[in-house]
Amino acid sequence: MFGTELGVKNVENRKFQFSAEKLSYSVYNANNFETTDEIKIQNSNSNIISLENSSTYTNFNNDKLYNQLTAIPMNDEIPKNDSEIITKEANGFFKYNCELENFDLIFCLLDFVSYIIIFIKANRLLKYNYVFRCIKYILHAAIIGIIFGPTINFISYLLLKDQRFRKIIIEIVLNTISCIGVFIIFSWDKIYYIIKKEGNNPMIYFVYKRHEECLVHRSTFCGCKLTMKKEEIEACIFNYIDIYNTCSTLFEIVDGKIRFKKLRKIQKL
Repeated sequence: MFGTELGVKNVENRKFQFSAEKLSYSVYNANNFETTDEIKIQNSNSNIISLENSSTYTNFNNDKLYNQLTAIPMNDEIPKNDSEIITKEANGFFKYNCELENFDLIFCLLDFVSYIIIFIKANRLLKYNYVFRCIKYILHAAIIGIIFGPTINFISYLLLKDQRFRKIIIEIVLNTISCIGVFIIFSWDKIYYIIKKEGNNPMIYFVYKRHEECLVHRSTFCGCKLTMKKEEIEACIFNYIDIYNTCSTLFEIVDGKIRFKKLRKIQKL
């Protein structure tokens, strides 16, 4: 059939050389589709192609304008090199195993360690007096981040490894809850106090004890009600604000020159 419709000029070492005149001849019948071996083009500038053992369907499109010869592979088996990166899921679908998933697991571990460090440091700071109230919110945000963030990613990676679609949906939903929860924790008090027109009140931004320590019971919760005055609390708060401003500024401008902050000035505060 090749010799009749395509005009084979020469056959040597399983290579067929076709006549350009015959290829330009239009043939529209069922014989245009032949079951042959795989056709591979050896030289794009010539009409020579070779055959190798594999099952393919060949479409001979003998259009006068394009003169195209198309081979469509029909292999049902996955190549050995691809068998490791293409696996079958429990639902019967095939998935592509991307190497970047291993890096995602590493970044997830780093995220988990970062949340743990934030949690430990925030928990230590809350033991002190006159610390920023946002430290308390950071502690709560770290707990939410640990539960709905990397922990969920680890569990889904171990239990839903062969269920890609379900794994993606669960991670998107719970990680979104984590991000929204962290945002609400950090922003609700600002919005609330602005609505109440108390945004400039420094007392709402600090965690402090309202009672002095009782010298008899060595406690601030003994019931002796040694309540501190509002003026005393405000004075302590402004003092700690000055300490924060001084410690958070590493440089100062003196006589037009930039200098490092001296430790003595901080100790005086």
